[in-house]
Amino acid sequence: MAVVDAGRIPQDHWYNNPTVRSIASQVILLAVVLGGIAWLTNNTATNLRDRGIASGFAFLGQRAGFDMTTFLPVTSESTYGYMMLAGLVDTIVVSAIAIVIATILGLIVGISRLSTNWLIRTIATIYVETLRNIPPLLVILFFYLAVLALGFALSWYLFPHTVLVPVMIDPRTGLPVDPQWRQLVLEERAKEREKSGANEPAKEGPSSVGQPATGQPPASQGLPAENGKKENDAKPK
Repeated sequence: MAVVDAGRIPQDHWYNNPTVRSIASQVILLAVVLGGIAWLTNNTATNLRDRGIASGFAFLGQRAGFDMTTFLPVTSESTYGYMMLAGLVDTIVVSAIAIVIATILGLIVGISRLSTNWLIRTIATIYVETLRNIPPLLVILFFYLAVLALGFALSWYLFPHTVLVPVMIDPRTGLPVDPQWRQLVLEERAKEREKSGANEPAKEGPSSVGQPATGQPPASQGLPAENGKKENDAKPK
């Protein structure tokens, strides 16, 4: 009996099979990921509904309420969808221009690195090796900030008494997002309304029609009483 047990080949269970365990672990992981996505979606939709925030793409047909400089004609009355289309067109146009300029510049720099002139070859090498080791995002931010700095410098030179500050505007209200700037804009609008109201001529109400500006009754209203008094005085006693 012992000999038979020693020669028996043990059978492998399904949980000891590497293939089954690999498939089971992947299925469990997929279920956990899908459950997490479903929970996040439901939680987001519930919070948006409780706060009265509309979700979906219906906003694309709403009025944008802001202007921007694009290749397409846009106004503050344009919709969000048209604004996004204008932004897409701007991206395509700028990308096409950048591709052409980059191709020409790359061709010139590549030929310059093969030049027999030491100065031209060295300048091209320094340019390539410097920009190659800098992240593209950092280059984009540098030129963007450089353009802004140049714009501020020109504004200070051309308009020394003007201060230009970039402020983020809420497209739904047309007011700055920052509370301090929002309060400042509201105060300026209130001052403008007061000035416009002070410049408008005063309108007389219905009670003042036919009455002089001094508030005294018209002279014609006292004539009958005076005439009656004179008649009484003229009667013989």
